[in-house]
Parts: sequence; C-alpha cells; structure tokens
Amino acid sequence: MQKTSPRYIPSPSRTVGPAAALLAAMLAATSAHAASQTWTNSASDLQWNTSSLDWSGAAWTNNNDAVFGATGVGSIAVASDVIVNDIAFNTAGYTLTGNLMLANDQASTFTATQSATIGAVIADNTAGASSLTKAGANTLTLSGANTYTGGTTLGAGTLVIGNNSAFGTGALALNGGTLKNATTSNWVLANNISVGGGTTIDGAGKNLNLNGNISGSGALSVTSSVNTAATLTLGGDNSGYTGSLTTSNNLQGNALSFTSASAGSASAAWVFNDNRVDRVRITIAGGGTINFGSMAGAGNIQNDALATTSTISVGALNTSTTFSGTMKNNSTGILALTKVGTGMLTLSGASTYTGGTTISAGKLNVTGSISGAGAVAVSGGTAATLGGTGTVGGVVTVTNGSRLAPGTITSGSNFGSAGTLTLSNTSGLTLTSANLDFDLSTTAGGTNDKITLSGTNAPLSFSTLNFSFSGTTLDTTAAYTLIATNGTGALTSGTLSDITTDFSGVTGGSYAATYSFTTGTGLQVSFTAVPEPNELGLAIIGFLGVMVAIRRRRQQEG
Repeated sequence: MQKTSPRYIPSPSRTVGPAAALLAAMLAATSAHAASQTWTNSASDLQWNTSSLDWSGAAWTNNNDAVFGATGVGSIAVASDVIVNDIAFNTAGYTLTGNLMLANDQASTFTATQSATIGAVIADNTAGASSLTKAGANTLTLSGANTYTGGTTLGAGTLVIGNNSAFGTGALALNGGTLKNATTSNWVLANNISVGGGTTIDGAGKNLNLNGNISGSGALSVTSSVNTAATLTLGGDNSGYTGSLTTSNNLQGNALSFTSASAGSASAAWVFNDNRVDRVRITIAGGGTINFGSMAGAGNIQNDALATTSTISVGALNTSTTFSGTMKNNSTGILALTKVGTGMLTLSGASTYTGGTTISAGKLNVTGSISGAGAVAVSGGTAATLGGTGTVGGVVTVTNGSRLAPGTITSGSNFGSAGTLTLSNTSGLTLTSANLDFDLSTTAGGTNDKITLSGTNAPLSFSTLNFSFSGTTLDTTAAYTLIATNGTGALTSGTLSDITTDFSGVTGGSYAATYSFTTGTGLQVSFTAVPEPNELGLAIIGFLGVMVAIRRRRQQEG
C-alpha cells in the first residue's frame, strides 16, 4: 500500500513571504493616509491636538489630511504631537502656530486655494526626511524656522519667504508660480534651488540673498510688486543653470547683484531690463570672470567691488543678442568684456568701461559706443569680428587673421549696408595678419564702408593685410577712402604693395586694386577694370581676323 506524506498547512500566526508583507505594509499606509478631517473648531479652543474635538466633533487622528474651511477661521495653536499628511486651506485667514510634523509617507502637499500662514515649525517625520509641495493658486506664507530636510517644491500660486529657514535644509524646486519675499524683513536662503518651470521671484521691496546653487532649465523672472528698491543677490555656484533669468523695469524694481565668479552661468541666457543706475552689480571680492551664456536687455551694469577688475564673458550659448544698456566702472571697480561663442553680440548703448574688450570668437557689433580707453583686441582668428557703425574709444589691435568690418553686419555676414566705424583713440589702429571686409558702392564719393581714426594725429600700422570687397560695379575714376586719418596721422609701418585683395564679393566686373596712403587723408584704394578672360579672347580673335584680312588684301594687290 502506497504511503502518502501529510500536506503542510502553515499556521495563521506564521510569518508569510516578503511580497505579502510588502502588500500588507502598503495597505496599512494607504489606510493611514486615506482619511480627511475638516476643521470646525467644535471645542471653541483654536487648539489642534489629538484630544480636542475640533474636527467635526471628533479628535484629530495623526497622518490624516487636514481641510480648513469656512468654520473656525483664526490663529490655531498646533501641539507638538500632531502629525499631518496633506493640508488644504479653502478659506482665507488661517494661521498655524506651534509645531507640525509631516506624515509617515514623507511627502506632503499643502494646497492654498485661499491665503494662509504657517508659522508653526515644520519638522521631519521620525521615519526620515520629509518633503513639502506647495499647490493651489493662492498664497501660502511659511514663517517658521523649519527643520524638515526632504526639500520643498513650488508648483503653483505664491509661496512667501517669512523666515531664513522657511524651507528647511533641503533643496527648493521652482516648477511654477511665484516665490515672494515677506515684507517684514530682508531674507537669506541657503537652500540649493532647481528651476524646472517658469517661476517669478517677487522682491516685494525687500532684499533676498540666494546663497545656494541654482540649477535646472526653467525660466526665472525677477520683479517687484512693491514700489521700493531692493536687491536680489546671487552668491552660489550657478554654473549648472541652463535656463533664462530676466529682470524687469517695473516700479522701483530689483537690482541684481553677483557676489561670486560662479554666480553667473555660461549655459544660461541673461536679460537685464532695469536701466536705472547700478541695477546689475558685479561685486566679486578680488575680481574675476563671470560668465553669461548670452546677454540682452537695456540694463545698467557696473563693477561695485572697488580696487578690482572683473570681466564679463558673453556668448557661450552661440546665439545672437542685442544689449542696449550700459557697462561701466564704479570708481576703482574696473569692468572688462570678453566676447566668446559663434554668435553676435550687438552693443547699442553708451558704455564707458575701461578694462578692455577682447573678441575671442564670434562678432562684436558696436552700433552705440564704448568710450572707455581700454584696449580692444580682436584675436580669435577668421571667425572673430569687430564691426558696426558706432564708436570705439580704446586702441584697436586686430591679429591672427581676425576681421574688422565697418558698417552694418549681421550674424551671418560681414557685408550689409555701408557705414562708418569710428575709432576715437589717439594711438591709432594696428593690423597684424588682419582681414578687412568692406561694402563699396558704385561711386567713390558715395556711401561706402569706412573706418575713421578720429583721434588727433592717430596713426595706422599694418602688416599682412587683406581687403575683401563686396559690391556691384566699382568706380574707376576716383579713389575710395578705406581708413581715414586726420592731422599728421601717418602710416607708421606697412608696405602698400603687400596688401592683398579679395574681389569675390564684387559682381559687376573684374578689377585690379592699387593702394595709397596720404598723411592726414589715410589709406585709399583705386580700381582699374580688368577685361574678363572671354572678352580678352574675343579681342585677340578679332585682332587676328583683321591681320589675316590685311595680309590677304596685300597678296591680292601684289
């Protein structure tokens, strides 16, 4: 007879497998967080604890969601043993004081469909780091010295800074809405900030220092809802920020101050629109280079760190922008500019900085003025260009095959409409292995590209110089003035016969160029028409035909 083994049946008290244990834990957590309680202040004591019957006649149960509606509005004292998951403020006028612990799931959402203030100190759950998300279209003010560590997310509405520790010690994620200063004080935040969506920073007439690092790709708009001047200071390492920051020119606005060399970002776009004096401040102790991926707007930029030189490096985003504002020194705080990247930066304002200008790549198009005496070096090679119709005050040196292009230029071409670039220094112009790009009209006395050395007796010096011309038919009856001098402005070095010419941009025939220099007049070029090869061939054939006809006639006569 076959013997069968008894079937094993687990005892109900025996521990089950890990999957079942996990499911049980999830169900327990869901059950703990599922309930919602509505505040009614039934005990008329404005006390939020676990014993008073203030929640529709019942006591508070920890880890539930709290809803504050039309009944029991006021300042509510929160006991230290209260634990809450989510909070919804559906009626304006609530203030929470005391202490508030976030729930077991460690991810709470506070929704403000109406404005509210939480002055209670918000702490982590004992299970670990807890996070807070601000939702809802209205305003939530956090004014407690909060200690939670899991981070804060602004997703909608307005989140008001009412304490330097309002957001605990975790990161602040700005995904939309408005981050606003409380009007009671100036504020300093140490939190790192990530920008995931378009967010407004409202100074509200108070200073705000952001000393943490800013990252993310979202757009920041800096403005003020209060007509009192204030400053937003960036002091962290923001090199990882890839979005855009735009300052406004409304009311008294917010000045923007950069206190570290890494406070800018070569990967972000910066738009400075406040054109009042000293509204964009470079305040780097000891000086340094601050990077802006692109720069636009009408702002007023100056170096407020005295006895230092700071350099603004612009263009790493390889885009083309126009800055119509001004850049200047502040006493001994010297400002300089370096153009990098393949795009074009147009300066249409009146800048006075004296720290010098370097064009390492791309184009600097001056349609306004740089009247400071700092040297201008165009050194980045054939892709680096100084051009425009404005005025440059520092001595200009073009080297390494770089380009000088007077007149209107674009991001795609150094040839546009003709105009004059004025160099106002008295030290003149030095061209070494340089390329010059000129638009020429059909008449030498017409509107043509020109460089004017307006400084008294400013000289010209060159070696290995090439001119590229663009136009249709060129004037062969008079000389074009390319670089104008005045007074005793002389040619201090350079051999005219060594100048080379590129006519590939001329469409109305073939020409030869002859260069000349006259003290007080400058460098000129005269053109001689050169027959096209097919025209010369036809002329030779015609000549040979005539000679053959003459020879035949003589033979017939003989």
